[in-house]
Amino acid sequence: MKKTHVLSKLSSALAVTAIFSWADVQAEQMMQHDMGKHQDRPAMSNMTDKMFMSNSTVDGYDVSFHVMVSPDGQNKDGSHHFMIKVAKHGEAISSLRVNSKIIGPDGQSQSHPMMSMGDWFMAAYDMNGEGRYQLLVLFETPDKKIHKSGVYYPN
Repeated sequence: MKKTHVLSKLSSALAVTAIFSWADVQAEQMMQHDMGKHQDRPAMSNMTDKMFMSNSTVDGYDVSFHVMVSPDGQNKDGSHHFMIKVAKHGEAISSLRVNSKIIGPDGQSQSHPMMSMGDWFMAAYDMNGEGRYQLLVLFETPDKKIHKSGVYYPN
């Protein structure tokens, strides 16, 4: 009985991983084909280019994108912190599973799950190269639906 329970848990974990891997590929393909379809507001960059904010709307969810240079001493995992916040009707939703991917100017990609930081989700990436990066997110809401969004950094 215990063996069956362990195998069942393992099978469920593998299925979730497979779904997120498949959905990650789907998100990348969708965003490459139709980047900006859900864009409502233009991206903004502050004067020092050390912080970036942009917003998009997808499936009724407002997604706020934020990128900042990693503070000194916090850059061992990446040169930049990539963060998102997902809200519906003005209320942040923190009970999400979020995966992220960036595609660099050279076409190389990196992918990381995002960790929860209050109302925000964060992952560290290396984005020191010159040029535009495609920032993609895929998130699963409590109703088990998967949503995809993305922006370019810098705009």
